[in-house]
Amino acid sequence: MEWLRPYDKMPTRETLKIYGASDYAVTADGGDYTVHIVVGIDPEWRIYVLDLYRMQASSDQWIEAFCDLVHHWKPIGWAEEQGQIRAGVGPFLERRMRERHAYASVSQRTTELPCGQE
Repeated sequence: MEWLRPYDKMPTRETLKIYGASDYAVTADGGDYTVHIVVGIDPEWRIYVLDLYRMQASSDQWIEAFCDLVHHWKPIGWAEEQGQIRAGVGPFLERRMRERHAYASVSQRTTELPCGQE
């Protein structure tokens, strides 16, 4: 990926619009990985990867990691996939967010592609 390049110095945090996204999994020590990513977008629309969590972890572990990232980065929005995993852990995730005061505007996205775009 030639468009993805390392950077030596991140722009000041105040100049970035910070967002997060998650792809959930539920099998600890096997199966898929849960991924949380935090990015910052500068005034020139350059995207900086600020933080990344990628683990084969149980839902209680990745929920705590999610709350940690929200606390640290204070994103203005967070995208997550819509599906069975979210439906199953959603109430626990929402309770932990309230308990930890880890507030973020979370929106769900479907991972399905439109016809002909697979």
